[in-house]
Amino acid sequence: MINNIDNTYVFSERYQVFGELGHGGMGKVFKVYDIRLKRFVALKAFTNNFNSNPGFLKRFIQEAHICAGLKHPNIICIYDIGEYQGCQYFTMEWIEGESLKELLKQERKKISFKRWIRVMTKVCDAIDYAHSMGIIHRDLKPSNIMIKGKDEPIVMDFGIAKATYKETKVTSTGQILGTLNYMPPEQLSGMRYEVDAQSDVYSLGAILYEILTGVCPFHGLSSLEVIAKVSQNISCSPSYIQRRIPKSLECICMKAMSFNKSKRYISAKEMKEDLERYLAGKPVKARGYGYSFHFLLNPKMAIATVAIVFLLLGIFISKLSVSRENIIKENATIEKNKISEKDIKKIEPKPNETKHIPDPSPEVAAPVKPNIERGVWAEFSHPQKSVLKKHAKGLWYIPYRSSLPTDRSGNFLILPVNSCIVFSFDLPEIKKDEYKIKLEIEHLTSMDDSIPGKHRPGFSPISIEVNGKILEKGFNPNDGGPITTSWYIQGHANKGNNIITIKPYIKYTTHYWLSSIRILLE
Repeated sequence: MINNIDNTYVFSERYQVFGELGHGGMGKVFKVYDIRLKRFVALKAFTNNFNSNPGFLKRFIQEAHICAGLKHPNIICIYDIGEYQGCQYFTMEWIEGESLKELLKQERKKISFKRWIRVMTKVCDAIDYAHSMGIIHRDLKPSNIMIKGKDEPIVMDFGIAKATYKETKVTSTGQILGTLNYMPPEQLSGMRYEVDAQSDVYSLGAILYEILTGVCPFHGLSSLEVIAKVSQNISCSPSYIQRRIPKSLECICMKAMSFNKSKRYISAKEMKEDLERYLAGKPVKARGYGYSFHFLLNPKMAIATVAIVFLLLGIFISKLSVSRENIIKENATIEKNKISEKDIKKIEPKPNETKHIPDPSPEVAAPVKPNIERGVWAEFSHPQKSVLKKHAKGLWYIPYRSSLPTDRSGNFLILPVNSCIVFSFDLPEIKKDEYKIKLEIEHLTSMDDSIPGKHRPGFSPISIEVNGKILEKGFNPNDGGPITTSWYIQGHANKGNNIITIKPYIKYTTHYWLSSIRILLE
């Protein structure tokens, strides 16, 4: 066994061990130097922890055999398999890089969609090749995709892969294998005969979801909570979390992750082709986009089209105005010739008579200043039912429910665990320093329910964000009557639509009590 070793240890009289890289479900992975071929490789050794279960050893050996049969530039290469002092092992390509998961964490705030979509097209191509060879991966996730060189993805960890060309008894019906957060519902059910190429397509969609939003589609405080969300298909659309996500990418993601397999992409190749259409600025098949949407996807075409339309419109308007002026001049000449000197005297104003000056036309009238009142501009209030006043768009929370629950008295809004409050409102264009914009929250209380039967009010800090910018970090709501807290948000608010989010700052099992949210202009 490889345990407690240093750089002088040589495994199987061939591999000089340089340290442990990590460990997975069935073994440990080491960085080693192949003395014979003079190159670094990764060595995966089966650990004694699983020797009591023969199924794990079978899967370990199966992983090596599956990968050895796959020859694709974006799939990990297997070099050797063997046994040394009772320890099963195999060696594989050494990847100098980081996992997709780590890279996404590093670039969370400045993520480039097109860069990672190009990476995803290569991953889809690799998985489609594996499917053509009769292999279903069954555990696709960002941590199983390494990125080397110039954004070259390498798909790894075929430890629980399924060979469709032969019957296998390694996994029994009812046994769940894989990572819950990226697992399709049919795989979660434990029915292995339902898992096929479209199951991997679902996982590819879940990876795309994390690229677009920065979070995995299903998460919770426990495995049971994640299983419940996947089984009930309780997740938010990507644009709900990140508003700047292109609609076409969202459609591709949601089609790949369809709860109903018949609505998913038939293959990873079909998903790859849709991603390539997005990169090329073409309409995607995930949704029946019209010709006009094609312009939205292609900025150059959109600019050229708009320029031509405005040019034609300008020519039409100029010709119309010239024709109008000519007609007016001709009519004036005719009328002037008809008027006699007597008529002229008749229409001359009398000395005491005031000449009427018509009102200016709407085209030259002074602009009307919008009527902006001071006071409450937008409001959500409870009890009994939600009352949205003035310019409020709405108030909702995650996950979606059919109605907003209240306490027994009906006085306050109560939100369940693992939720966040979202309040949306429209704001007019306001001159600088003319008004102060104030956020006012009345009776916001949170409660830690992590210990059953022992509720701890006021011990669940939250963060308050305005348009994604942190307004208050680690705010600790009080418990003790209707308390109103306020902030000035003119530095965070924008003209038009604004979103305020209230969510847990630390992962507590939290309930909220909320009376009202107001936006005031002072």
